[in-house]
Amino acid sequence: MIGLWGNSEGASPVAPVSTAQVLAAKEQGYQAVLRREPDNPTALLGLADTRLKMEDLEGALVPLERLATLYPEDARVSVMVEALKQRIAEEEAGDAATQKQPAEP
Repeated sequence: MIGLWGNSEGASPVAPVSTAQVLAAKEQGYQAVLRREPDNPTALLGLADTRLKMEDLEGALVPLERLATLYPEDARVSVMVEALKQRIAEEEAGDAATQKQPAEP
């Protein structure tokens, strides 16, 4: 008789799913929606959010800029676009400064 907590015999283990895999699947899902409905605001925002979580800042900027074009009256979107552009510029400046520093022995 199998107990309440089951018998591991015959049970297939569930492989853990990484955060990166979950985010990649979400990204693909939003992209699929946007192929059918290029101006879907939920998919555009979801794609931007997912790419931000993936640390793909430039990739997140594309759907946000599309939202800003579609909804120019929405100041929140414009603020998000500008904040993201500033963050990208800061990271690029930081990368450039790091590259200029000589390597320590």
